[in-house]
Amino acid sequence: MNQLGSARSAYLKSAAHQPVHWREWSDEAFAAANASGRPVLLDIGAVWCHWCHVMDGESYEDPQLAEYLNQHFVCIKVDRDERPDVDARYQRAVQAITGQGGWPLTAFLTPDGEIFYGGTYFPPDERYGRPGFRTVLEQVIHFWTNQRPRAVEQSKALRHALATRTDPVAAGRVTPSMLLAAERQILAGFDPAFGGFGSAPKFPHPGAIRFLMARWADGGSSHTAHVARETLLAMARGGICDQLGGGFHRYSVDRQWVIPHFEKMSYDNSELLTVYVEGAMLFEPGAEEFRATARGIVAWVREVLAPADAGYGTSQDADVGPNDDGNYFTWTLDEMADALDRDELEVTSRRFGLGTSGAMPHDPERNVLFQARTIEELAQVTGRPVEQVAQLVASAIRKLREARNRRPAPTVDSSRYASWNAMMAGAMLRAAPVLDDDWARSHALRTLVMLAGGNNADPALLPDRPAVPLAHARGVEGLLEDQVHAADAAIDAFEATAEPGWLSWAASLMEHAWESHRAPGSEGLFDLAVGRGGAGLLNQGIRSIEDAPVP
Repeated sequence: MNQLGSARSAYLKSAAHQPVHWREWSDEAFAAANASGRPVLLDIGAVWCHWCHVMDGESYEDPQLAEYLNQHFVCIKVDRDERPDVDARYQRAVQAITGQGGWPLTAFLTPDGEIFYGGTYFPPDERYGRPGFRTVLEQVIHFWTNQRPRAVEQSKALRHALATRTDPVAAGRVTPSMLLAAERQILAGFDPAFGGFGSAPKFPHPGAIRFLMARWADGGSSHTAHVARETLLAMARGGICDQLGGGFHRYSVDRQWVIPHFEKMSYDNSELLTVYVEGAMLFEPGAEEFRATARGIVAWVREVLAPADAGYGTSQDADVGPNDDGNYFTWTLDEMADALDRDELEVTSRRFGLGTSGAMPHDPERNVLFQARTIEELAQVTGRPVEQVAQLVASAIRKLREARNRRPAPTVDSSRYASWNAMMAGAMLRAAPVLDDDWARSHALRTLVMLAGGNNADPALLPDRPAVPLAHARGVEGLLEDQVHAADAAIDAFEATAEPGWLSWAASLMEHAWESHRAPGSEGLFDLAVGRGGAGLLNQGIRSIEDAPVP
């Protein structure tokens, strides 16, 4: 066992058995690098990340490769969900070097934490147009051993380039023309054939959809409403939405929303819950379909992420093992036939498009379930009454869920991060009156009382002096996103309960944010408390204006 056995993060614990002498991100790790003069290998990933698991299995569990790493590097592993501050900075740096980022992030640092080279996934041998990982490691060590001054200068130059990159934050007024320009830019990216924005891969972008719905509700064009509504319908009917268990996978690898990357994230589903609830309030036709999609998200959260009285977990993994690719969520025709009677199979195989565009690329026998036909279209095709078709589909979904529940299930990360818990609690409070869901309301209030430092068994009362500031996780403090999302959710709680303590807490959180995250004389807010600092790039301020990945 390496040093990760005592880590709190599920992702770090999953690597505790690896022969690599992993360390957590800490001052002690960099002190060890300085004492030995070795460079740092930084691996940033997540428990839900498919390619992180692949690289773990191919490289970090290889005893010979681990021996080479242990001899030449100090190895640090970071959970991007637990340390978004570390991830944000080294993602920026690797993107500056290679033009792309992502997970796993593989970075090579000086003993002081300055980056001089990096990339993402490296296969063990040259393939996919990428060099083999052992070759990369040998080249890095050759460079570090023979040209160390150049490596250090390279890291300094990169730091300077990142520090002087054009800052996106400037003082100014939000004007009607600015909003109109944003609306037009979003509409220009609309995919009229399949909904959403751009081409493959496709992400849900709930913030953009909410913006368009707000523009339409404020007197915008019918085309703006059409783009928002059609995108919501396409995603709800696609394979990106779990047609059996509810909730959304992280993104679609194709343009049609059919084949997803199967991990399910708390933050995605909280934002999508809000946008589908708002869609149900704004659009007709489509309102009941959007309510059903929102109910599916709540059901998944209740069953998978929120088994306790308060708090929400972080994610559900995509895969069960390293050679898996969404097998828990996909079906063969034979598997469906084993679970259903003949009439159910006839209707449901057509409903969910078996043998069509839902076929998995690596195994065409396995299918992602998506709504290939509506209930009304199925009635026409099969010659059955609409009511009978609806009953058959409902009974088939129940049986398929029961059969799927008997399969080995992907890991659920039960870590509770302040920002993501607040986001989900706020979404649940907005959804509860629209869906008439008492559980969503009461569980959300208990979660916010827990975040505020109170007794989570009593959602009616906040503690007299709620804790300020919030910590993202134990030992991870000073993150702006925690304070802002908690304040946002506290306003939702005030609107749900009319208890003034919630509004007071929101105000105190934001007072703290303005005091702690704004440098003297600067505009906007830094993602980390000013002066918090830390090793490597952590003392570099970032004022981000984009969803990366949370708003």
